Amino acid sequence: MKRDIVVAVGAGFLFGIFVAFVVLRLPALLQHLPSNNSDKPQTQSSPTPSPTPSTSLTITQPTDGAIIDNKQVTVSGTALQKDTVVVFSGSDATVAKMGENGLFTATIDISEGVTTISVIATKDTTVENTSVTVYYTPEAL
Repeated sequence: MKRDIVVAVGAGFLFGIFVAFVVLRLPALLQHLPSNNSDKPQTQSSPTPSPTPSTSLTITQPTDGAIIDNKQVTVSGTALQKDTVVVFSGSDATVAKMGENGLFTATIDISEGVTTISVIATKDTTVENTSVTVYYTPEAL
């Protein structure tokens, strides 16, 4: 019985790592695929340098060290507007919904006790991450 649990947990962990890799790397990999635009005339353009963005990823809710009495937590914050934002906890992961002005929100499940909520934002080859630690207790505070 214990062996089955260890195998199931290991398989779940590996699957989670695979999903995280796909979510983070798929946009960059898709850009390298050849396009089928042979009918259009080819023009040569020089790239315009863009300013390097400063760290723009922040978590506004929940705050670091917050004590939470609900298994589901809404995580919100800011990122660059075109970023893909993924929110992770020890037991859940989801792609956040981006709103205007780079605001994002996502609802995830957390486990009882101490949970680190990590947020990763990616755009092209740039990856930013930040995290907060929260404490979940199902007992009324």
